[in-house]
Amino acid sequence: MEENEQMNIRLVPICENDIAAYKKDMQEAFQKGAAHEFGKLDVEILPEQDIDKSLSTKGAVAYKAVADEEIVGGAIVVISESTQHNHLDFLYVKHGVQSKGVGQEIWKAIEKHHPETKVWETMTPYFEKRNIHFYINRCGLGESQSLCKLSN
Repeated sequence: MEENEQMNIRLVPICENDIAAYKKDMQEAFQKGAAHEFGKLDVEILPEQDIDKSLSTKGAVAYKAVADEEIVGGAIVVISESTQHNHLDFLYVKHGVQSKGVGQEIWKAIEKHHPETKVWETMTPYFEKRNIHFYINRCGLGESQSLCKLSN
């Protein structure tokens, strides 16, 4: 796929049969992203219990992102029906398809699925410059209609 080629991303809620592969893909994406930034690491960047905690949060919705019948990433969002101040817990692009606009297309699809959202909130480690650039410059978090929290 060419870098400027539009990708047709569909968000599909994950089902029980997807969970093991979904977690593995997410963990690999986070691990390889950190290794890209810092070199080989001997620590697990995204423990499975962190994903489980997110999945079990009240209002959590987990999506796999599908393009051409292939899973290219996914996201876990937490939706507050009462306040519509919603949270992006995780967004990942499957290893091997990064830097092709997939993450931005996933984010656009999330916004389409949740148009009633008043505020989107996310947290990303301060050292993760690529994430900060992605959320602020590519997805528009931090603009007036969205909120971006950065943590350390």
